Amino acid sequence: MLKKLRKLENEHPYLMIIIGAIIGSIIGIVLEYIINRDFQINGIWGILSVVATMCLIERHRRK
Repeated sequence: MLKKLRKLENEHPYLMIIIGAIIGSIIGIVLEYIINRDFQINGIWGILSVVATMCLIERHRRK
């Protein structure tokens, strides 16, 4: 299973960044809602900037 995941990461690095961001966001949103019983949409901008930066770094690394 780990070999398949590494192969997918090598073939589609941007997809892995987006999947990681989505999973991390879902976990964070669920924990925020469980603890505080609310959800702040402003936190989305932070993860979008991190994903964009990671995609740019990956693009530079692949060149």
